[in-house]
Amino acid sequence: RERKRERKREREEEEGSWRQRTMSQCDVENAVSRCVREKLRWGDLPMSVKELFDHSVEKWKEGVLETCLRLELPYKGSLARHVTSNEKGYYDTIVKNGLNTLQLYPYHIGIHVCIFLQYTPFRYYKEMLESIMKAEQSYDVLPNFTAIDMLRLTGVGRNEYIDMMNKLKIQNWFLWRRKKHPIHTLLPSAPVETMELGYWWRAHGLKAEDVTKLGESERRVLEVLKVGEVEKGKETGKEKAERKTGRILGEHLRGESEHEEGRSSHTDEEGQAAARDEDGASYQKHKKALRCGNLPRDILTVLYRKDLIFCSVPIKRDDLIVVPSLKGFVMNRTTVNTFEPILYKVLFALDERTTPEQLANLLQIDLSLVKRAISLYCRLGFAQRRNEKGLLNAEGKPTSSLFHSSWILWATRRREKGLSTVVPLTSSALSPALLGGGPSLLSDDLDDSGAATSPSSKGMGTNKFRCGFVFDSRLTAFLMMGNLTSGLKTYAVTLFEQGKLIDSQLCDFLRELDGVRMDEGELDREGEAQTYFDHAINLRSALRSLRGGTDSEPTREVEMIRIESMTNVERDARQRLLEKNYDLLISVSPLTPQPQSIITGVHPPHLGPPIQEVMSVWFRLYLYSHLRHGPTAVLIPKGRRLLHIPAELGGTDTFFLTNFTSEGSTVSRMALLPAINEQLRSSPVLVQVYNSQYKTVYRPLPWMRRSWSSDCLNLEGRGSLERTEESMERLSWKNKSAGG
Repeated sequence: RERKRERKREREEEEGSWRQRTMSQCDVENAVSRCVREKLRWGDLPMSVKELFDHSVEKWKEGVLETCLRLELPYKGSLARHVTSNEKGYYDTIVKNGLNTLQLYPYHIGIHVCIFLQYTPFRYYKEMLESIMKAEQSYDVLPNFTAIDMLRLTGVGRNEYIDMMNKLKIQNWFLWRRKKHPIHTLLPSAPVETMELGYWWRAHGLKAEDVTKLGESERRVLEVLKVGEVEKGKETGKEKAERKTGRILGEHLRGESEHEEGRSSHTDEEGQAAARDEDGASYQKHKKALRCGNLPRDILTVLYRKDLIFCSVPIKRDDLIVVPSLKGFVMNRTTVNTFEPILYKVLFALDERTTPEQLANLLQIDLSLVKRAISLYCRLGFAQRRNEKGLLNAEGKPTSSLFHSSWILWATRRREKGLSTVVPLTSSALSPALLGGGPSLLSDDLDDSGAATSPSSKGMGTNKFRCGFVFDSRLTAFLMMGNLTSGLKTYAVTLFEQGKLIDSQLCDFLRELDGVRMDEGELDREGEAQTYFDHAINLRSALRSLRGGTDSEPTREVEMIRIESMTNVERDARQRLLEKNYDLLISVSPLTPQPQSIITGVHPPHLGPPIQEVMSVWFRLYLYSHLRHGPTAVLIPKGRRLLHIPAELGGTDTFFLTNFTSEGSTVSRMALLPAINEQLRSSPVLVQVYNSQYKTVYRPLPWMRRSWSSDCLNLEGRGSLERTEESMERLSWKNKSAGG
């Protein structure tokens, strides 16, 4: 007994010391995060915080440096410059960590990485491809956004990667393991030719190893954009004057240079957002970056494919962003990277009515991180700026005399083919007050100086009633796996990854759903195929009923929201988003019981399950009891192990099993006992007698009896529906009479 008491005391002491160390470690991490966030130096720290580091400056520096590297902060805009003097080594560590963990290229500090390390995005992803091929890893190890950016730059997707790996294994596998295999003949040597540069992006010149290999025009453009020589102070007075005035490329560049000279801090919002204060102090060394639209497009493309320029994508705090359907999204895996949760939060909350500044306030995220995420979406082609004037106006004339003629010709040809170079800012994004007067969002001042004030969150939307249509991931799975139409898979990916589909996209989405038809030879389809078909048809009917009017001119706005994506946002931020964007929430039925109840606020009103139990088997048993109608059912507690089938289930051949965490499924009598015992290990199980006469009827909204004869898919179940509705009405009246 004494030995047992002694061992118990030792375990309690160990647990207490472990909790104390854990709490101390958490305190240190919180203190370091605060230092980095507020840029507090060692002398500015209170004595209580210094005690966490044992009054050691070296421990504090190690923690700050590790945090700065993990957050990939710019050297000269953070505490990193105060804890290490090796700027090149700092960026080199960030790049190596990114390559080892297969993270995205750090575009927000890309100009520094290119200048100090000559690591362009293409070289970065090429080395990443080489490393995972050398380790013979699967393509699935690449995170989602890394795989997307790699495909955009190198053209290597899943199929291309598998093909290259097969060639490596077939041809001299032993030599490949000894690094003698010509892997560079398989890897791409330059960025893909089909990659497009935005005319409003900023171009930064990089140092060329051998200028003699460039053409005269390419060398002149590179000299105008030259940044590497300026960094090392080797630029001659004549070259500096030519770069400032833009004489090399003509008079139109002189105007652009003068314009750039007087610009505010918004010149390079992506790369230097964290390296300057919000009062307008800009990062002087790379302030001279020109727009891509002011340079010859063909020469710019050649220089980009030769890794001689780097392009930044500037985002301002008052921009309006629209996210079309996610085409080309690669669904691999998610990571624990600190920036990836922010990417998904911003992607879910982003809409054409909210500016980056407002979005940062709603999500309680630093503005520079929000702009960094939006800049990445624009670079990947997943988002576009709505307040861009475009290269051409409605009459087909250039919107600015500073745009190069090659870009004007490119835009004209795209317009003739019915393609657009920019998403126009239509009246749907403006309030009546803004349309009537005040500074125009289409003015030149907005794009360059930011003088035009951004509208408020309420004024940026229309006066239409906006409804949120809440669904779960099963609906996206039905659209993805059903092979109903080829275009539905793109919308299914958008609904799953972004977590929503805005009203302006529903017109095209409904047009795709109109392509879902039941041919004469498919009238007898059963099982999963019939389930996919029924859900697509009912979804189409429900959306049109909620929107009203016509597809192109609805009377109400509807946005589809995936409930699992809402859980990625903190509770308070989620409630602020719902209150700002929606007048009503309607949940599709049934929702999966696994997620916790996340719609808890009073506003907007929610028509759907008020508590999680409504989506569970308990509510099903409640209905069976009060309606006095339903199949024979047995609820077995978790942890039990059955040796025989319960006698209450009788001699039926087919049963329906439902646990508390997933959907139900039909099971034959022969496989019933093993299936029950397997599911009882993790959850209680509801076993119901399955009668072949029972019919599952999928009903779209609204549930009106007069529509049963016209669009109900299972007409033979109409009588059961009528009896069910009458029973529900009697139950409702009974509860009201009893004061319930």
